[in-house]
Amino acid sequence: MSDRNVIIAPSLKFHPHMYAFDIWMQQTFRRIDLGQLLIYFVDKVNVNALPILAQEFNLLGNKGWNFVTGETAQRTLLKKAVQIHRYMGTPWAIGQALLLIGITSGTLQEGIGTVGDGNDWLRFGVQIDTSVMVPTAIQISNATILINEWKNARSIFLGFTYL
Repeated sequence: MSDRNVIIAPSLKFHPHMYAFDIWMQQTFRRIDLGQLLIYFVDKVNVNALPILAQEFNLLGNKGWNFVTGETAQRTLLKKAVQIHRYMGTPWAIGQALLLIGITSGTLQEGIGTVGDGNDWLRFGVQIDTSVMVPTAIQISNATILINEWKNARSIFLGFTYL
C-alpha cells in the first residue's frame, strides 16, 4: 500500500477499504473527459453547450444570438460577450453591433437632430457609405434591432443615413 498516486488523506490510505475506494476513484477520474467540464474554453466546448453559454452571458434572442449563424460565429460572439457587456451603451458597442450584422461601412454620428429642446446630445444615427457596401433591407432591420438592444437607455436611435 505504498502507491504514490493516492488521492485520499495519508492517514486513511492504510485502511484496506479506503485504499480500494481510492483506487476505484483514480480509475474513474482517468475515464472522465475533463475537456467537457471546462465549458469556458469556448473553442473546445461541445457545440450543444453554446446556447447555454449564450443564456448565461445574456446574449440570447435579439441581444445577439439571433443574428449569428454557424458555430464559428457563435463561438466568436461568446468570446466577445464580456467585452460587449462591459462597453454596452458606448459607440464601440454600436460599432460591434454593426459588424455582427455585416455592415462594415457604418459610422456613428452623435448629437444629431434639430428639435432644439436641448436633448440633441441624446440622439444618434448611423451613416453608411454605399460606395463601400450596400446593406440589404434585412441587414438594416437586424441592425436596428441590435442597436436598440446595445445602446444605452437614455439615447435615441434616429436611424440610418446613406452617402
